[in-house]
Amino acid sequence: MDNETMVNKPLKVITKTKLTPVFEMIEEASKTYFKNIKKFIEIYLRGLVGFIPFVALGLLFILLTSVSSVLDNIVVRTVMVLVIFIAGVWAIYYGIRVRAAMIILIKNNYNSPKDCFEDSKNFFWGYVWVSILSTLIIGLWAILLIIPGIIFAIYYLLFNYTFFFEGLTGMQAIRRSKELVKGYWWAVFGRVMFIGLMAGIINIFLASPLSSMQEGGSAYVSYNALMNFIWALISPIIVIYIYDIFRDLVAIKAHANLK
Repeated sequence: MDNETMVNKPLKVITKTKLTPVFEMIEEASKTYFKNIKKFIEIYLRGLVGFIPFVALGLLFILLTSVSSVLDNIVVRTVMVLVIFIAGVWAIYYGIRVRAAMIILIKNNYNSPKDCFEDSKNFFWGYVWVSILSTLIIGLWAILLIIPGIIFAIYYLLFNYTFFFEGLTGMQAIRRSKELVKGYWWAVFGRVMFIGLMAGIINIFLASPLSSMQEGGSAYVSYNALMNFIWALISPIIVIYIYDIFRDLVAIKAHANLK
């Protein structure tokens, strides 16, 4: 089988009747991630193209503000702020593409990170639209009452995967997510809370040295940057973990429909 066929072939789904136990799911996601860690890092490195201009311009702005009066000129300052804003939008664009490329990488059996990142361009606007829709719906429910907001956040948890894996767009992807979770809400909620609890414990451990640092100091800023780097490095585990929930629910629903 040639490489192109392998890249375009989605992961096989086995027949299941219940969700994988949470500890097995964590173990499976972690093993899969570390097996393919270089490929996720490659996607991050390709995404840096969008972040470097924003970071460089931001540092330049800070430097000019502290050592020069050139930014006292309202025209120069306005142009600089506008350029930084454009660079920020560019960074957001690449950040979204990195997230999309990770899911595409999973879909394509962890083949060719380069192709996955390039392919993320084709999904960009559809991904942004379905993300905005889900955020608005969950946000509106949360404004009315916190509990409904939590309920629908779990129902719509899988819209990323119904969008990329099943080719559904907009409200179709969101409704499909709810359809998959329906009947398994508590099981999905428990798994989300578990991974959230683990993330919280890790964050407390990582953040503990900050208490001994002066807020805003160079050490504080540097360590915060290190924390963000660590989180970026391990966050694909959560992406894979949520995919495993999606995979199990697709298999369970398919099995139920065969009866």
